[in-house]
Amino acid sequence: MNNINQKIKDNDNRTSVENISEGKQGCVYYESRTGNRRDKPAGGEGVEKFWSNRQILSEQEGRNLGGQRNVEAITLLQRDAGSDVFTQQKRLIEWAKENVCFYGKEYHEALKQLWSKKDDGTLKRLGGTESDVFPSYDKNNVIKITNYSAINHVKPLDFLQDRVTWYNRLFPETAYKLLGIMNYKDDRDNDIFRFVLEQPFIEEGKFPKRREIDEMMVGIGLKKGRLSSQYYIEIGEGRFLKITDVRMKNCIKDKSGKIFCIDPVIRESDEIDNIKK
Repeated sequence: MNNINQKIKDNDNRTSVENISEGKQGCVYYESRTGNRRDKPAGGEGVEKFWSNRQILSEQEGRNLGGQRNVEAITLLQRDAGSDVFTQQKRLIEWAKENVCFYGKEYHEALKQLWSKKDDGTLKRLGGTESDVFPSYDKNNVIKITNYSAINHVKPLDFLQDRVTWYNRLFPETAYKLLGIMNYKDDRDNDIFRFVLEQPFIEEGKFPKRREIDEMMVGIGLKKGRLSSQYYIEIGEGRFLKITDVRMKNCIKDKSGKIFCIDPVIRESDEIDNIKK
């Protein structure tokens, strides 16, 4: 157990690709190494307009914010992007073992023991449909053990491109960083494959109003979809990015009035009729 605890500490101290992206006045500035935010508000801007004039990041910036391991994993899988799910998983497992970012069942169980106990001592599950969520050791971030195939992602490469890189391009304040790959057999001999991710923890927040979320999402360049929690943006001829599940419970408004998305579902698609107004 001591070795597992040390591994959790090591994750918290690990540095990703050094990359500070500077935007225009009124933007939120961020540091990929720590996930910390630092503000340079434009003169006369209200705190609720922190997204004003913010540009969507480039693909490389989104990858870099995901950390060196995100960059390496995408590069590895793109060498044979047409390979099937199991081939991609196998390559990621081999890569993770070679690069000391492989996690087994012991790590998963250690996180549960450290952070998921109810008052009566029994274990509870934190998270949602696709992820188990735990505080990091220093509690400045959260660790997500994520089942990439739980919500419509056919292959690992799709997940890294859509749910990590594209997410980071749209929402750099709460960027995902890839820590590694988890793989083990559960008690029923099922093969468990998970991405181990890290995300900044937003403290002392409350749920924003629907109107506030709409204002922010449209302000960063997205268009509203048919449903209240759906948005989209055209990213090429006949290609769209769908951003769904942007519910009030998947956003946090901090004490200064800034709104942070923490868990929307993002997917590239050429079929937009079911979401476009």
